[in-house]
Amino acid sequence: MKLLRSLHHYFKANPIQRLIVTVLVVGIIAMRAGMWGLPLYFDYSLRNTILHGETPEARVEAATELCLRCLDLPDTMARVRTWIDEAETDEEFLALRRVLRRIGKFSAADKNPDWQVRVEAIDLQAVADAHGNKPLPAFASGDPVLHNSSLNRQQVLLEQLSAITPSIHAPRIAHIARRDPDPRLRALAVMLESRLGKINETATHWAWSDPAPRVVAAIALQSYLRKCDVGPLAKDHFTQQLAAFKASPAPGREAKPEAIREWNFRADARRDAISNCALAMLRGGKPDAVQFITNTLDTDLEANLRDRLSWTVTHATRMPPLSQRAQAILRRIADGDKTLTERQVVAALLDAPTNYKTLDSIVKLCQTYWSPKAPLLFTVAPKTLQQLLDDKRNAGAITPAERAKALDTLRDMATAFQRHDKSKLQITATLSASAGCALWALNPSFEEVIIPSAQAIKSDTENISTLEIKKTALFYLRAPLASNAAEPVEFTAETLRDHPQAFALGRRLFVGHDLKRNIREFNVNVRFAGMMLMAIAKRTPAQTAEARELIQPKLKSKIPNEADTAACAMAILGDRAAGDKTRSILFQSEFPVRRTLLAMLETPALRREALDALLLSPPFPDWTFSDRRYLLVNEFFQPAVRRHASYLPEIPLAASRDLQRWLLRYWRAAYILQLQPPTKPAK
Repeated sequence: MKLLRSLHHYFKANPIQRLIVTVLVVGIIAMRAGMWGLPLYFDYSLRNTILHGETPEARVEAATELCLRCLDLPDTMARVRTWIDEAETDEEFLALRRVLRRIGKFSAADKNPDWQVRVEAIDLQAVADAHGNKPLPAFASGDPVLHNSSLNRQQVLLEQLSAITPSIHAPRIAHIARRDPDPRLRALAVMLESRLGKINETATHWAWSDPAPRVVAAIALQSYLRKCDVGPLAKDHFTQQLAAFKASPAPGREAKPEAIREWNFRADARRDAISNCALAMLRGGKPDAVQFITNTLDTDLEANLRDRLSWTVTHATRMPPLSQRAQAILRRIADGDKTLTERQVVAALLDAPTNYKTLDSIVKLCQTYWSPKAPLLFTVAPKTLQQLLDDKRNAGAITPAERAKALDTLRDMATAFQRHDKSKLQITATLSASAGCALWALNPSFEEVIIPSAQAIKSDTENISTLEIKKTALFYLRAPLASNAAEPVEFTAETLRDHPQAFALGRRLFVGHDLKRNIREFNVNVRFAGMMLMAIAKRTPAQTAEARELIQPKLKSKIPNEADTAACAMAILGDRAAGDKTRSILFQSEFPVRRTLLAMLETPALRREALDALLLSPPFPDWTFSDRRYLLVNEFFQPAVRRHASYLPEIPLAASRDLQRWLLRYWRAAYILQLQPPTKPAK
């Protein structure tokens, strides 16, 4: 305080010194303000010139100067990042984006992910503005530019649909996609708006009045899943689409050959619209709607549409499905009736386990018609035989002779995984694996062959060929696994996963017979099956620890696919590093995609990505809905998905391919909605 009083008296007595000090203080403050304010002034000046410069040369020069300042001054860089986040117009955003791209900062790892989403929204806007409401040329024209452009735009919407939290620009993307010339994008816009909780706005404004049946199908399905009451709208569109469908030319008749693909595109969309409108109409099982659809089923409709509408009524009203007359169908085909379709016989096989009298017909079916040309049929048949031969199910109903004949048939199927057909080798490993799994489930064993002990003692090099060696169920299970085909690995693991002795079987397949006697498993495919089965079938902490100890060393294997398979198994067992490797394996086309997806589905941290790959964005660009349908249905991947997504309805194995593809679209719509429920319930 004394010092301050002394200074006060001094400056009061010496005005010149007081003036000098005041000037110095003001100068220092002015310098500091200039050091802070001038860069800010220059930055804003350059920004204004970039956006509103009188000549292109001035705008380019200002952009170059701003790039240099960003490289030299961190504060300028931070300012530009803030400006691009707050850009109100697309022109301002694109101008600042060009600055960041020139210095390599727009693609930096720490950039705001919303920047790229906004760029994609601007690109979608340009396409919509360029074409207005005019449709693009027919998608069947074969123009690769139009096709690829459409695929790229679809990917933008799929990314937002699969995002854990959609971007702040997602509503804009959905709004722009409403005017896209491709109806597939407009249908995706319906799903995106529905996920964002705007189903009421969507239903009342544009989707129901869209001329494309694919878009009407999307809004009808979303309305059903959102539980919106749109009965009158759905009934009106059901009638319109049905009339248009009946008026469409049959493929190959009135349509020209080059337009057949385009007609099929329209026909598929109309089938979707009719079926989904029926679903929306049947919300709550209203009697008048049920009667309306039931009457439609009696009209002259093609088989695929009748299948869809039958499933629609059954699903929406919870009506019990009609009983399949298994015994009569199986007897007809066993007697040589060639008019039956594969799906009819599959339906009969699925119903057959409740009737032991069908055993002889199924055995005759397998012996007469077994062929790789009917993979679904002859993968279902062994499972049916297993259920019929199960003593707990049909104790005493089947004679020993009938049982022996059925077992011999399964053994023949299990070992016939290579078949010559007109000088061409047919690999039927999955069919044979189905038979092998059925045999092992009926009589589990861990020895491949059995030699009677008395004969084993007497045997020597001279009479060993006379020994009677009995092949066990493990021999027939291992035979298709030991082939060079990859499919039986996942099929076996998924089929036997719930068996009480599945873990012990997996250890036997992986390790071999007896390590102490150095009897090891040398076939890599058998080891792969053992690894996957151990990982999936483990039930206790002790089994988990044992599996990790056995599989861990294989992560460093140099044998093709062994290290990757070990990574898949270790991911299921909870190894985080192996999970990261499994995620990267999904995009390696040379590794079996079924194995990777199965491992990801069984790994909680990777399950979401596996479901996205199956139902939203495919892991490979050329994957189609038909590819996914074949994987889920014909390769029996459906239970692995529904185990973790029980809200998805079953896709019937006996349904037509057309119905199965439609149900897969239903899966996708239902999956999208559960990712992020709307913030407010639909009214």
